[in-house]
Amino acid sequence: MKIRIDNKNKKVPKDLLEACGGNEILGKILYNRGIHNISDFKKNITGEEYIPYNPMDFEPVIEACKMISEALINKEKIAIYGDYDVDGITATSILVLGLKKLNADVIYHVPDRFSEGYGMNSDVVEELYKKKVKMIITCDCGITNFDEVSHAKELGMKVIVTDHHTIGEKIPDADVVINYKLLPEGNSVRETSGCATAYFLIKALYEYLGEKLKDNYLDLVALSIVSDVIPVRGESRYLFKKGMEELKSPKRLGLKVLMDVIGLEELTIEDISFQITPRLNAVGRMASAKTAVELFLADTEEKARNLAIEIDRCNTDRKNIQNDIYNEAKELVETEKKNKKILVLFGEHWHHGIIGIVAGKICEEYKKPCIMLSMAENGDVVGSARSIEELNIYDTLSKFSQYLLKFGGHSGAAGLSLKFENLLKFTEELEDYADIYLSEDYEETVLVDYALPFDMITEELFNGLKIGEPYGDGFSPPKFVTPKVRILRETINKGTHHFMTLVDDTKHEIGTTLWNYGPDELLNKECTIVYDIYKDTYNGRNEVKIRIQDILFDKVEIVEDKIKFIDRRNVEISEILKEFKDCTIFYEGPVVFKPNFPVINRHHMDKVKNLVLYSLPQNNKVLNELLENTCPDCVIINYSYTPRYDELDFQKMFMGVIKNISNNSSGIIKVDDFSDIMQTDNEFIITYSKLLADFGYFDFSCDNDKLKYVIKLKVDKKKNAYLENISTRYLKEKAEYVRYMVNSTSYYKD
Repeated sequence: MKIRIDNKNKKVPKDLLEACGGNEILGKILYNRGIHNISDFKKNITGEEYIPYNPMDFEPVIEACKMISEALINKEKIAIYGDYDVDGITATSILVLGLKKLNADVIYHVPDRFSEGYGMNSDVVEELYKKKVKMIITCDCGITNFDEVSHAKELGMKVIVTDHHTIGEKIPDADVVINYKLLPEGNSVRETSGCATAYFLIKALYEYLGEKLKDNYLDLVALSIVSDVIPVRGESRYLFKKGMEELKSPKRLGLKVLMDVIGLEELTIEDISFQITPRLNAVGRMASAKTAVELFLADTEEKARNLAIEIDRCNTDRKNIQNDIYNEAKELVETEKKNKKILVLFGEHWHHGIIGIVAGKICEEYKKPCIMLSMAENGDVVGSARSIEELNIYDTLSKFSQYLLKFGGHSGAAGLSLKFENLLKFTEELEDYADIYLSEDYEETVLVDYALPFDMITEELFNGLKIGEPYGDGFSPPKFVTPKVRILRETINKGTHHFMTLVDDTKHEIGTTLWNYGPDELLNKECTIVYDIYKDTYNGRNEVKIRIQDILFDKVEIVEDKIKFIDRRNVEISEILKEFKDCTIFYEGPVVFKPNFPVINRHHMDKVKNLVLYSLPQNNKVLNELLENTCPDCVIINYSYTPRYDELDFQKMFMGVIKNISNNSSGIIKVDDFSDIMQTDNEFIITYSKLLADFGYFDFSCDNDKLKYVIKLKVDKKKNAYLENISTRYLKEKAEYVRYMVNSTSYYKD
């Protein structure tokens, strides 16, 4: 394993460091998460410059409000169609509670994981029709339910789809589709939960009706963001911060009672992840998610307590079954599969709702992709897959789709089903494929923020790190490494839990626990540890401790964060994707030159492994910001498309964009989008628009971040020498930049 220190030698800007109170560690941590200046700090950390999203700005929301308003007036029955995980449970609860307070005739349905599976079901749609439902509102599902939505429409029901999942090539034929992924890349609400999407609808509905929203529902939104691993940035970060304030002293009866049953006094993010989410998910895995919805709808303490006790019992059953499956799966690996590069494990009676959790544990422990399979009631084989960074499990399964009834997911996790008679062939071919595809010398790389000696782990440091909260997906908790650590004292509890005191070169001692590590004694061993810092308040304690994420007893290489540049100019993109695994393609420019693969632009904030520069970033500033945001191990220089800054070519392409948006978007385009296409600064887009408007090609107006063009049939040229001189000089400088970057090799040397 390699441990890489993120931006080790990067100097934190002075204004950001001052905002962090001079705390260099916090400054580096925030910088690593895209907070690069005081403006970023005020928007994302303090929130003082953040402008919250207004749901009424999204046209489908207004359309939905009109439809629901009519249903309320006509006293039509409305059905909320949710999902069985925490995101679906909380979304369903918000819609039901919000509509009931408007005196709506509302019922709800959450699917059975085993008999219905994820999403809408045509038989359920039929049942809702028989119950005289006139409108279905989905939440956390529906965006791929084309047949089911059409069936509901054929039966005369109106359908409003609210969902946050990835949109395919088409959308269902619903009356309204509310999915913020319909908005352009870079919009602050694209990355949000299904529950937040439902919350926006209810918030807008109350505003539309002139009603006051007495329950802000942000506690449920915060639960969904943690449980569904939504990136905590942009609007989701804002909602999460507000929701966590609610969760610290919860008012919702069902949540308060559940915390009491668990024994929690104040909810932390860790409590949501490790105490609340597993319980709410467990009831959908073991019984019916309806129990969890009823908990949030409960209006008496007796009812809430009975439901909370049932949910807690389901979680206990889940853990017992999970441990049994884990032990059986591990024995299968050790006796039959240890030499395989992918672990395909089948247990006929393994619980369908649990195998995904176990697949994740096995994958993490053996650092190998794992597919856990069991037998469904109808005799088919169903399964869950979890993978490592080196193998995109969704793409891998697609290569063996001839054996599968269906599959879905993403690079790290997937679900699948197949006929039992295909199981052996599927397993053998998948294992053969992994033997060829997965390298023998694959070495996991762990990214950390800081190499930290123990004497710096103090109350002051812990309080400093809290300034950056909330942490979560896309804004990960600070991660540290300390080498040459010795295990000074150790107590093993229940045969697997190691309660330890550690000491490092500074002679400073610190306490920690290794859960479920195994029976082997570790006393006096030397190791390298990767960890985060937390405060232990259990049973009245108030002690800063560390939570170990990796403990390594072999020699570990700790390296600086240095990007490797590889030149693949004049090489077809398809060949590059064969040569390098886990590639992300950067492209900005006209749609006509866009590669036939998924791409990102300069606004992408997630970290990537290998970044292919299919197009040349418009300047070094954009390139450097892209590298800082994506933090790739490797950058592959390709430049299959380079921007055209010759005056005639540039003008022709500029006018082509305007003609296209005039035909398709009423002549309106965002400045950011236009500059991405033309690969110029936003200011130059406006300057050049003024120049061509003076020439008489179009009328032009600018409203905040949007431009509007109206093409003229008759050109009446008025030469503006000043603007023409600026434009000519700018385009010449850009053309020179392209020539230098396309032909240069010095920039890419390590």
